[in-house]
Amino acid sequence: MWYWSDGHYIPFIDDYLTKSAARKCAVYSLSKTDSEDHVGNVDYQQGYIQAYEDLALGSRGVIPAVPPSKYWKTHNRSVRGHQRADQWFEGYRAALSQSGYRIAEEQITVPTSHEQFQDGTARYGYNQNESGNNGNYY
Repeated sequence: MWYWSDGHYIPFIDDYLTKSAARKCAVYSLSKTDSEDHVGNVDYQQGYIQAYEDLALGSRGVIPAVPPSKYWKTHNRSVRGHQRADQWFEGYRAALSQSGYRIAEEQITVPTSHEQFQDGTARYGYNQNESGNNGNYY
């Protein structure tokens, strides 16, 4: 998707457009593959959509250790809250296992010189570092 930037990379716009496209793909996929058990299950659907967004932003397809922070609130610290979080995880897992959603790595990464990639000197960009300083520029 094109956006006016005067030739500059604008991370938050790029992230927004990437998430938007991933969300549309997830909703379409849900409409085609969702079983009757999960129709209307908001938590399952949100987990499914989140997995698509994470993959589109470069995630390696690993299920998060904890659910989103909305599941941490007091009213979710109950049997029903744990069930809702489990449904979110189930949706996330289902999206990761969908064979129809595979993005070639060339489509979600910025090209680098082969030599820098091989010897490990390639610099990471916004939200793509390994040191845990997500959100910083390098």
